[in-house]
Amino acid sequence: ICIVLAVCLVIIFLCFRNKKTDPAEQMEDDLSASLDAVINETESDKLYIYDAGMWNNLTDTGTGLNAVKKQITYEIVELNEGKAKILFTAPDVIAILQSAANNGAEDVEELMGALNDALQNDFPVKEFDVEIQLKNIENHWYMVPNDKLNNALSGGLMEAYTNEIRSRIDAQEENSK
Repeated sequence: ICIVLAVCLVIIFLCFRNKKTDPAEQMEDDLSASLDAVINETESDKLYIYDAGMWNNLTDTGTGLNAVKKQITYEIVELNEGKAKILFTAPDVIAILQSAANNGAEDVEELMGALNDALQNDFPVKEFDVEIQLKNIENHWYMVPNDKLNNALSGGLMEAYTNEIRSRIDAQEENSK
């Protein structure tokens, strides 16, 4: 009887030990694990990204921005009702590239070299307020990537690229009138 009782107590203890009682804590744990894996570009069984296949295709690691991601820090500011507000602090890639261009960098290779050199020393940073949706799927919270998250993880480069394309399109439309 003592052995059966001991086995039952151990099973009950293990069940309660692994069970999260606070949904907000589970949400924060899943979000932090996912952000850490994305920023550090590590393989993880705790990478909870909704439609990860599509997002991985959009965030090609061939951009040369891997060193930028590794310098990013974040703070989860608010979690509620399937939404997260996150404050990212990232290298200000645009300021670094503009400085490199002003100092004579003439092509992509020189710009990327200057970016990597800058990231080895003190570099300008920029803060990004990002709000993302979270979906609860099978007791895990999956983050739903968006353009603001992608921009923060690129140090502002994605927004600058989009703005440049828009200004070129607008200029082309003005010229065709």
